[in-house]
Amino acid sequence: MKAGKRIKAESLFEKAAESYATYAENVLAVSPSSAIWGYKMASRCYAWAGEYSKAQEVRGLMRELSEKIEGGKEGYPLFQVFKPRRRDK
Repeated sequence: MKAGKRIKAESLFEKAAESYATYAENVLAVSPSSAIWGYKMASRCYAWAGEYSKAQEVRGLMRELSEKIEGGKEGYPLFQVFKPRRRDK
């Protein structure tokens, strides 16, 4: 977009959004937190592509899923941080 090729950038963002949305649908049963992340990224890409109605629609799916699983927390991490156990002496 900064290079002045807005039309090409918008089509690439739309393809990326579709990929993220497909990813979210595919992992929904296996990893809901990954699906939330996928919907969030799809929403951003649709917005950058200028598809604001699709961005709102996907963001709505993300919020619905987030409320069911995480109690509405949007800052939920994609993966839990690994913390090794302390060895008992």
